[in-house]
Amino acid sequence: MLKKNGSMSVFAVVEGMPSDDKKIPLIREKTKDLYGFWPRLWKLPGGKVEPNEYPELTVIREISEEIGINIFPPENKDVFFSINLGDHTFQVYRVDYYGGELQAGEEIEEIRLFSFKEIEPMMIGSKILSNHAAAIKKYLQAINDNDERRVKICTERRN
Repeated sequence: MLKKNGSMSVFAVVEGMPSDDKKIPLIREKTKDLYGFWPRLWKLPGGKVEPNEYPELTVIREISEEIGINIFPPENKDVFFSINLGDHTFQVYRVDYYGGELQAGEEIEEIRLFSFKEIEPMMIGSKILSNHAAAIKKYLQAINDNDERRVKICTERRN
């Protein structure tokens, strides 16, 4: 559960979308945040953990509210990126698509599925929120590392 002192936001990289399992959804909100930052920048779906709410449940709720799909329940081990920003924690989960159709929630202006090749120039061009871009960069690195390990294992098995 959320600590009494401080706040937390949780977001997710949703894997296994049925239309294209090599793409991940990013969103743009209808309005900029309360502080006036990042209008019209792309971000991962997710949001603020409410008092007395478990972060894993927040991820499920926010994904459903923002992009209209269901995901398999995440576990703490699915957190692959976390930043402590003083009194606020920013966490990103790696989650799996379960069901439903992409549909923008009331606060969401646009949802799009992006390939990894499309995302990389967006990060360089600052079209993705900075913490979200850092999380996606770490995710892409992990994907590349896993692909290289798989290739190495397959090559070793053949020899």
